[in-house]
Amino acid sequence: MPLPPPDGYRRVSLGKPAMFLIPSAKMYDPARGDIAARIHQFLIATFGGYTAATGNIYGWWFAEGRRLHYGEHRLFTVAFAGQERIPVLERFLADIARELDEECLYLETGDDAWLIYPEFSSERAE
Repeated sequence: MPLPPPDGYRRVSLGKPAMFLIPSAKMYDPARGDIAARIHQFLIATFGGYTAATGNIYGWWFAEGRRLHYGEHRLFTVAFAGQERIPVLERFLADIARELDEECLYLETGDDAWLIYPEFSSERAE
């Protein structure tokens, strides 16, 4: 039997959360253009809103070559009601990673964690 509506409030599901990290210093590098504005515009247009957190968000990790890396990040969170927008977010993050010259970006969707690697042109691989 379904529960009766709650008294004094209502709740609306936004779906599952997706969270990703962007290197904070690179977002505001004038040589790269206004990455922060691009991220803002994309998230508003695609997900209807987002939250961002700054502060002491950092991480250490080993890259594929076993070299230890360190980074400071801005955390972004959006909600998605269906799976169809996740590939759109992944493609956007791959494009941002390419523009920031990042090997990959970290993404969590629902219960899964991913590394999103951009494909680079053949000129970069040389």
